[in-house]
Amino acid sequence: MCPSSQSKPQHSAGSYKFAAYFLCGIEAASMVFELLWITIVYKRFPLLKAAQIAKKAARRESRQDHPTNVSYSSTRPKVMMALENSLTDWKEFIQHPIFLSSVSISCLYFTVLSFDGTMLSYLKSDAYSDAFIAGMRGLNVVAGLAGTLAMPLLERRLGLVRAGNWSIWSEVICLVPVVISFYVGAPVGERAPAWNAALLFGGMILSRIGLWAFDLCQLKELQMALATHPRRNSITALQFSLQNIADMLKYVLTMILSRPSQFKIAALTSFVSVVLGALTYLAYVRRERGHILHHDLADILPLLKKRR
Repeated sequence: MCPSSQSKPQHSAGSYKFAAYFLCGIEAASMVFELLWITIVYKRFPLLKAAQIAKKAARRESRQDHPTNVSYSSTRPKVMMALENSLTDWKEFIQHPIFLSSVSISCLYFTVLSFDGTMLSYLKSDAYSDAFIAGMRGLNVVAGLAGTLAMPLLERRLGLVRAGNWSIWSEVICLVPVVISFYVGAPVGERAPAWNAALLFGGMILSRIGLWAFDLCQLKELQMALATHPRRNSITALQFSLQNIADMLKYVLTMILSRPSQFKIAALTSFVSVVLGALTYLAYVRRERGHILHHDLADILPLLKKRR
């Protein structure tokens, strides 16, 4: 009895070890592949190199126009200069109209309501099998791809800003049953009933459509807003910094609420963050369009209008 009972855990542990090494190998190979193609693209498109040369030339001209500042700044530590430049970029980013849109998508990163390692750990504690979880993750990817296909259709019908508004609020609506599933009929450490699992996984999967569509809408808004900005790369990097900060705070949240019984609190907190992101985007919509809703029903529901 003893040897046979121990063989299964050893096999399972070996499988996880192999998966870890396999994934690490894929990540390493992907890094080499990405670095290679970054170099190829940079060499194939002279415009990228010309932009860097123009940027350096502008900096040299600025230093020549202010010779007194050059001698003074040369004595200051490079760290202080970098800090001042960073603060200047943040100030300009906050004052830019795209900032509200950037904040809204950053709020979506402060969430455990996605099929990442945090959610998978909780699902494993609820006795869901690896095969079932893998199937749900596969459907999650399919739904995300559907969101990428839906985005250009929504943009043509609604316009870019309104398409983003519809997308993020569709995600909010789809996450409502997900949050409910954590508080109703969800025994900790046991397999939840079928209807509870349907709320949890069905809502999660459907929410990916709105999430991926909104991600594409917001990215296009960012690119268009900064298309002619002289430091568009720096400003764009600040948005990704906001997203990374929100993602890091998610892990801090799960460190505090580390027990499976506390995961529902993290889920509710994540839902509130998504709602705050949607509300922030409403403020961006009002700033860009001057209003949130139209008075005419046909304008409120343009998807119902027949195309001529």
